[in-house]
Amino acid sequence: MLVWNYRGYGPTRASNICLKLFNTPSPHKIREDSEALLAYLRDEIGVRGKIGVYGRSLGGIATTYLAKYVDMIIVDRSFSNLYDVANRKFFGESAEDLLRFITGGW
Repeated sequence: MLVWNYRGYGPTRASNICLKLFNTPSPHKIREDSEALLAYLRDEIGVRGKIGVYGRSLGGIATTYLAKYVDMIIVDRSFSNLYDVANRKFFGESAEDLLRFITGGW
């Protein structure tokens, strides 16, 4: 089993404010990091068997992205689109605009 933190999540040695600004999670970075992690498992560690990926909440981004590269996925309590979540949870397009503003366009 291999567990990892998203950029900017969890305790790290690089915890100054400047690095946190550049290492904040985003869907693109999560997908990019998950692909690099899968390559690390296969190329550096040498995993040759079947690989399964479990993702919960925000982890659903990485998990669904890796679905075409692995043998099994489990997505738990996730979402397909943050804007759909905002519209359903807060009822309206203004919620979507606010989410887009707060997240910088995720």
